[in-house]
Amino acid sequence: MNSGRFGYCDLTNADLRGVLLQEACLDNADLTDTRIAGAQIDAATNMQNVKWWKADYFTDNPSGRIDLNLIRLMYDRDRSTLPQDLGESHPSVHSFIAEQNGTTKVKN
Repeated sequence: MNSGRFGYCDLTNADLRGVLLQEACLDNADLTDTRIAGAQIDAATNMQNVKWWKADYFTDNPSGRIDLNLIRLMYDRDRSTLPQDLGESHPSVHSFIAEQNGTTKVKN
């Protein structure tokens, strides 16, 4: 799926697990509850105005329940927009956001 164009798409509840999103355009896409664990992005993946923290990063792998590597990649791409209110994010990123915000207790 390299070079896919999903800008302004409603990808709510879509299944993008394991999808190659290198060079894809996701600008302004709605990733709310989008299953995205295992997807691959790179520096050429366009993600302007994407609320990546609304996506579902849970995996089917019992040894690694959350795709923390992908969460870190997403965060490294756009650190400035991390929400303070965990209610705006998917449960799979709550612990990560709490850690980044300097809180140890996850509030819903």
